[in-house]
Amino acid sequence: MNKTLGATALLLCSVIGSLLALTAAIDLMAFLMTHQPGKVSDPLQTGKLWALLCCFVVLAVLLLATSIRVARASPVQESVAGWSPYAAVVWFLVSGYLLQVYYPLPSHPHHLDKLLFILGGLIVWGMWLNFWPVTLERVLDSRGYDRIKAALIIILVFVVVGEIAFRLADPILARKGLFEAKQSPTSLKPYAETQGSIGHANAQGFRDRERVMEKPTSSPRVLAVGDSFTWGVGVTYDETFVTILEKSLQEIQPGTEVVNLGVIGFEPEHELHLVQHYGIHLHPDLVMLNVFVGNDIIRKRGADTEEALVVGGNSYFVHHNGNWLHDHIGPDRWFLYHDMNYLIHVDLAPVWHLFRNQRRHNRSVQPGKNTTISVPWHLNHIEYIEDRSDIFLTEDTPLFVQHWSHTLEKLDTLHEFLLSRGVPLLVVVIPEQAQLDQELQRDFIVAVGGRREQYEFEKPQRLLSEWCLRKNVICHDLLEIFKQDYHPGTLYFSNDLHWSAAGHKVAAAAILSTLQQQLFTPSAGRYTSVRR
Repeated sequence: MNKTLGATALLLCSVIGSLLALTAAIDLMAFLMTHQPGKVSDPLQTGKLWALLCCFVVLAVLLLATSIRVARASPVQESVAGWSPYAAVVWFLVSGYLLQVYYPLPSHPHHLDKLLFILGGLIVWGMWLNFWPVTLERVLDSRGYDRIKAALIIILVFVVVGEIAFRLADPILARKGLFEAKQSPTSLKPYAETQGSIGHANAQGFRDRERVMEKPTSSPRVLAVGDSFTWGVGVTYDETFVTILEKSLQEIQPGTEVVNLGVIGFEPEHELHLVQHYGIHLHPDLVMLNVFVGNDIIRKRGADTEEALVVGGNSYFVHHNGNWLHDHIGPDRWFLYHDMNYLIHVDLAPVWHLFRNQRRHNRSVQPGKNTTISVPWHLNHIEYIEDRSDIFLTEDTPLFVQHWSHTLEKLDTLHEFLLSRGVPLLVVVIPEQAQLDQELQRDFIVAVGGRREQYEFEKPQRLLSEWCLRKNVICHDLLEIFKQDYHPGTLYFSNDLHWSAAGHKVAAAAILSTLQQQLFTPSAGRYTSVRR
């Protein structure tokens, strides 16, 4: 009876799997035939999608052949006669789960390689069963396979039980305050090596010196929140405008702090979450939000592809694609994975840090040596601007309206959150190089076949200033001061979109007066729009 059940279970699983694989192949074919690439989206990897389509077709054929051979007298039927029906169902569900989690539509680059690997394994198994069933039977009857099977079952049980336990325990431990003292708000790497006098990131992973949650003095504390410009890509820790500002303010009032919470790749929704779940616990006297108009309004990843997941007091940004299984119980959502990751990368980080850094070296980069513009970068920069050019168009496009509305929503939420806690907000508007470089503007317009009157390159600054005026928020626009000091290859790198050390120095000098007024002038706090 058990032998009949095993074959029947495999037969049903093969039929269902064949139908699902064929459906996936048809779905992929329809997508590839009708898809139109859009702006600010990851390039569609059509080669891998075609490879996946072929794999699904091959898998469908192999599973159909398996079901036919299991249903009638054949070497395959004899080989599977002793299989456990429970084992067939379990491995079918595991395979189905992995295929569904990484199903490639909507297309996401990091899913494709994983799916190809899983499909490859299933195809190898299907070919082995159909063409060499006797050899497969010998392998499955061996002691080695029994050990592998036992190990896999133990891992599977550990993952399921561990995930359930961590999901149940996490909110209870959070309510007890266990995570508050050691909260690491992102997946940053603590003590990562960095250039400059600090030598390494701090215990939380920020490119900043060590801070304590409670303010050590009565002097003001400012939080600098932003992306790679705030982090300081291409320059040392000591050359970033955040570090320069802190040193300058300390000359006015010792003990003043400017905490660098910049994270490469962060966007307004990430910065909002960071302030809400981490930054506010640092008891700031002011939050300085640094908005880079180049990609903080029209974002490459789109408005709805990421969400924050708080596990063990830590914030992780995971993408979602509308696939319920992926968005709720996919590996990115496993509490067990994130807690184990926290243990290895955060709790054990001081141990690895001491082991790796017996000798500390202050190393510096030498950015901006070449003052001539790199031709390949110039062309790449034009393409980069084109991807987000809707923000500079005089006439609002649907894409711009969608992304600008999303940005306004995050700005409103951040402002209201800080306002309810009595913390003023300072918005620093970081210009894109195309707003300063007339030649770059001209080359861009020629490349896209447009007309100069179609573009208002100062539009982002105008809109952000209008929002600040409506909300009574302090606004410091760096566009005019950068226009005064701009020469190609000076304030920005000649082969990158970020500021050079000279750019950071100009920004710090411009922002300093605004911070002085807000921190040390009793009447400060009203809306000001600064465009020096």
